[in-house]
Amino acid sequence: MKRCFAIALLSLICISVPVMAGTLQGLAVEIHDGKTLSVENAGRRIKVVLKSADVPEADQPYADVARQHLSDLVLGKPVTVEYTGIAPGAVFIARVYCGDRDISLQMIRDGVAWFTDRDASDMSDADRTLFAEAEQAARTERRGLWQDPQPVPPWEWRRAGRAAAHATTQQTSAPQTQSVPQYVQQHREQVAETRWPVFEPNGAGFSIRMPRGGRGFDANIQVPHDQTIDAHLYLVKHLKIQYLAIWASGPSEGETINSLFNRALEALNDGADQARVPCEFTQERDVPLNGYVGRRYKVHGCFLYWGMRLYFKPQGKMLKMYLVGVLSETPNDPLVDDFLNSFEIH
Repeated sequence: MKRCFAIALLSLICISVPVMAGTLQGLAVEIHDGKTLSVENAGRRIKVVLKSADVPEADQPYADVARQHLSDLVLGKPVTVEYTGIAPGAVFIARVYCGDRDISLQMIRDGVAWFTDRDASDMSDADRTLFAEAEQAARTERRGLWQDPQPVPPWEWRRAGRAAAHATTQQTSAPQTQSVPQYVQQHREQVAETRWPVFEPNGAGFSIRMPRGGRGFDANIQVPHDQTIDAHLYLVKHLKIQYLAIWASGPSEGETINSLFNRALEALNDGADQARVPCEFTQERDVPLNGYVGRRYKVHGCFLYWGMRLYFKPQGKMLKMYLVGVLSETPNDPLVDDFLNSFEIH
């Protein structure tokens, strides 16, 4: 029992953190959007997102142009995928080549994508310069989306949408002090109409605000002495952010709560080490809640940004655990705290 909760966390990390880098060849068989494609390799189909390039969101101008351009470059053609990580939903983050052509670089040079170094921690200085110069050349020549004098980068578009989704419902009559493009304002208003429901599984003893449409999993984990850990997981993705809740109970063998927290930290960092990625998990601070001992964890050095809270409480010979976590592509995303702070134990 002393390692069971840590093993469960390690399994979670195998889903969430980047995989070991590698290369594969295949045929580009489907284009999902301007930066995402499916590649068929040895009878299996994998989804790939272009590394170091970001394209307009689906409801932004030029989104269809970017999608069609990616299709023109690779659809039906053999490609080489040099992957360095995996995003939520088992999507490979990769440099994609068609012949000698770097597709991320080509999309940027043709004016249908922005250069982003969010997932480029392993990029050489020479490549960073090359990508930045390609974007500047597209700007100067007013190619593609640069025909718009002030195109909104997709990360700002997403940030505006998330902020609107969590804005207060109280409206003021004060005039706007900052000019906002009309299509951005319309998107904010559409997203603001959505409000997350309270997720409160029967008999689980907790509640948290999460988007609808997630997936739930149940497991009975056998441990020594014919005993069982009863574990449940709920996972949902919304606006390119992944939310997670785990609740479990099982036999306790007297290990201290602090030792359990330390084992959890070891499991998180072991998972990152085994995946050979520069992610470091740290214990940030204690967050006790309604009789439970809680601790907040953060991750540093990754292209993904993760917040997690873990709670334990001994009840006689049993131990109860809650884990809530959120994975975002945006540094210092306010939605991380919004989600974690909505968690309540009853």
